[in-house]
Amino acid sequence: MALEAAKLFNWIDDYKILKLDLKKPNITFRVWNLMDCSPFKEKMRETTSHYFRGMISGFVSKIAGKDLVFIETKCIAKGDPYCEFKTKSLVK
Repeated sequence: MALEAAKLFNWIDDYKILKLDLKKPNITFRVWNLMDCSPFKEKMRETTSHYFRGMISGFVSKIAGKDLVFIETKCIAKGDPYCEFKTKSLVK
């Protein structure tokens, strides 16, 4: 639902969920033309979507009932064709 809202707000053009397991949790998804990264396309060495990562981390943490953080593993600001995010659990 958060990704659909991001599309409605024009924060992303599209998304694809690659993994979705809330029990582990193990979630991986991709987004295209993310508003945090598009202005820096192919100009950065590090990922740039701090606002979006925080928003999606909070939203999914609430749904899963677990403290989760998303890390960005690919980023259009670094020259990748999309931004990709994976969950990282804060509780071991």
